[in-house]
Amino acid sequence: MKKWLKKSLRLLRKPTVIIGLIVVVSGSAIFISTRNNNQPQYESVIAERQDITQEVSVTGRVNALEDIDLSFEKTGTVGKVYVNVGDQVTAGQTLVSLRNSDISALLNQAEAQVQAARAVLAELTNNADSEQALKNAYGNVLNTINDALAKSEDAVRTKSADVFSGSEVKGYTLTFNPCESSVSLSARALRLKAELELDEWNRELRDFPADPSNNTLDSALTKSQAHLDVIRQFVNATNAALVTNCALDYSSLDTARTNMTTAQTNVLTAISNVNSLAQSIASKKISVNNYDEVSAQEAKVKAAEASADN
Repeated sequence: MKKWLKKSLRLLRKPTVIIGLIVVVSGSAIFISTRNNNQPQYESVIAERQDITQEVSVTGRVNALEDIDLSFEKTGTVGKVYVNVGDQVTAGQTLVSLRNSDISALLNQAEAQVQAARAVLAELTNNADSEQALKNAYGNVLNTINDALAKSEDAVRTKSADVFSGSEVKGYTLTFNPCESSVSLSARALRLKAELELDEWNRELRDFPADPSNNTLDSALTKSQAHLDVIRQFVNATNAALVTNCALDYSSLDTARTNMTTAQTNVLTAISNVNSLAQSIASKKISVNNYDEVSAQEAKVKAAEASADN
């Protein structure tokens, strides 16, 4: 045993043996270190419930699920829009409306005719015809005609003063450009025609007898209805010129538009008054005991109601 130890110590003292041992020890250390570094590293957490958020950022264009084109049965100028883009609407809700002053005026006239026809029917049915009632009705003819003439002169010569320039001799022109030649020509032609109509109407009343007969008064009412129809056409044509797309750009015409709307109402009132008086006089001449005439008047009422509905 001692001999073996001595032999081993002598071997260890040799340089080559020492170097070999160093290489073996170093290699073992490197191997162990490398092996330990290749081991996977783990991180532990405790499982629990949480919200997970995923954000996506993109660039694009939003399109509506539904796109509907709206249209009116009749053409016209939009008067008012009641909703904004993106508003939720329901069936039957009004979204937009057109300017309807002309149509409203015609409706008022039609409804007035319905009332007049009903009044005639009521008089026929209630046997309200009498000599004194007829005399009173004829007594209102001149006052009614003079009132209608005054309203017509105001509409043509006063309310439209800012809309037209010119005279009967030189003709009339619009003070603005409505950008629609047909509308302009119609308004200018009817302005001159209305002026001539007023001149003729005034001549008729100046030559009116002091004690007119019933037939003369009937004729005066008929002529007044014809004169008023021309004035109505002029007022409607002027209003049409004032609400074209180009005309609406002129804020200076706002007062003229208000004046002509008033003129239109006044003229329609005059027409209604003259028509009502003419129908009242006619009804007082009819024998209410005649069933056929009552039936005929009932038919007139239905016709007037149908016109108003239309």
